Amino acid sequence: MADPISDGTAPPTSTAEEDRGTAGQRHINLLWETTQRQIAVFVVGVAVLVAAYLSLMGEDAIRMAAFVFLSNMALLIANSYFQRTNHTKTGGVTPKGDR
Repeated sequence: MADPISDGTAPPTSTAEEDRGTAGQRHINLLWETTQRQIAVFVVGVAVLVAAYLSLMGEDAIRMAAFVFLSNMALLIANSYFQRTNHTKTGGVTPKGDR
């Protein structure tokens, strides 16, 4: 068996049961993230389509409101993306004792 120090890897610090627990958490997180993504894409898509239709077919006041909505939506989406990819925030699965 290789020495853990010489091959650059550290020995595991969790039990098999803890590993199964975190694997289950990761699976539930994946399902939840997928559901959130599908809901978000649907809601944003419908809102943008309705606003685009109103900006093209509506009266002047409605066109302006639809344009403002679309520009605010673009800024919100860009801001959410950059906040989500902020690598100073930690995420993922944490052991139950670390919460």
